[in-house]
Amino acid sequence: MWIRVVVGRGVGSGRRGLGVVASACLDQRDPLVETGDGGQDEGGEESADHAIGDDEQFVTAVKATGRKKLIMTALWTEACLSFTALDALREGNEVYPVVDAVGGTSVEAHRAALERIVQAGAQPPSVVQLLCELQRDWARTETVQPVTEILFAIEGR
Repeated sequence: MWIRVVVGRGVGSGRRGLGVVASACLDQRDPLVETGDGGQDEGGEESADHAIGDDEQFVTAVKATGRKKLIMTALWTEACLSFTALDALREGNEVYPVVDAVGGTSVEAHRAALERIVQAGAQPPSVVQLLCELQRDWARTETVQPVTEILFAIEGR
């Protein structure tokens, strides 16, 4: 069982995008914890949730699931993803940042941020790898069709 953690509401960064990652989590009983809409704070000022570990409501929601495996996507690798992933790793979670469902301000910034969170213990899959790991056994016939539809949509074949 996995918990899917989405950092940044409506995020569609990366070639494959958040929608694919959300669709890839095959067990609909798994909780989806969303945060970070980049809205306004109480004073009406623009805000962005870069350090989600400081957001007590989000931390409480994640802890309430009782899950320790976190699949993460975000808008920016070097801010939204790395801060949240590092906080989650410090809390003893397993972190799976989906590398092609997030982007950086540059290729180098994306690579450096991923390298940083991998050094801290994150285990990065690609969208396709995540799909295959979640499917695991093609004998699970109830999920084969949705998985292959997503794979064909991603790869265009």
